[in-house]
Amino acid sequence: MVKLAYIGGSSLFVPSILNGIAGLQRRLAEPVEEALYDISSDAASPMAQYGGVLARAWEVPLHVSVCSERDQALAGADVVLVSVWLHEHEHVRQLQERLGFELAEEGPQVAAWAAACAPWSLGVAEDMRRLCPQALLLTVMNPTDVLAGYLSQVGGVRCAGMCVEVDGLRGALAYYCRMSPDEIVLHHAGVNHDG
Repeated sequence: MVKLAYIGGSSLFVPSILNGIAGLQRRLAEPVEEALYDISSDAASPMAQYGGVLARAWEVPLHVSVCSERDQALAGADVVLVSVWLHEHEHVRQLQERLGFELAEEGPQVAAWAAACAPWSLGVAEDMRRLCPQALLLTVMNPTDVLAGYLSQVGGVRCAGMCVEVDGLRGALAYYCRMSPDEIVLHHAGVNHDG
C-alpha cells in the first residue's frame, strides 16, 4: 500500500490529485491511502467524502481519511503533498499594499515569498525526517521550485515542485530546438496552470 499525506487537506487541488490516483489505480490496482491534514478538519472532510465516492464509483482500492494532527498524516507516508495558504503569504501581500507597489513576479517577489514560507516549510521537513524519512515531498505551494530546492538543500528531504508552466516550457524548447511548439508533446505532472 502507498501512503500519501496531504498537508492542506481542504485544498481545491485535492480532487484533481484523487482523480489522478484513481485513474492510475484502474490500470495498476495499487492500494492507496490518502491521509488529509488541515488545520480545519471540518474543511477537509468533504474531500475525504469525495475520495470515498470516487473509490466506490471507480471500484479502486483508495482510502481517504482526515487526520486531526499533522504527525498522524505524516507517519509512514511515502509521498507528502503540501498545498497550504500561510498567514505569511498575507503578510507579504499586505506589505506590498502598505508600500504602494507590487514586487515583480520574478526575482524579488519569489525571494520574499520563499523567505516568508521557509520557517513553516522547514517544520514540515523536520517532521518528515522524524516520521517518514524516505518520503518524497511534492510542494504545490508557491514558489514551488524555490521551496523545493530550499527544502532539498536545507531541510534534508527529497522534494520536487509541482507547479508547471507547460506552455512556457514548450515555447522555450521550440525556440531552442528551432521547431514549432505544436511539434512538441510533453507528458507532465502538476495541478497548477496547465498541469
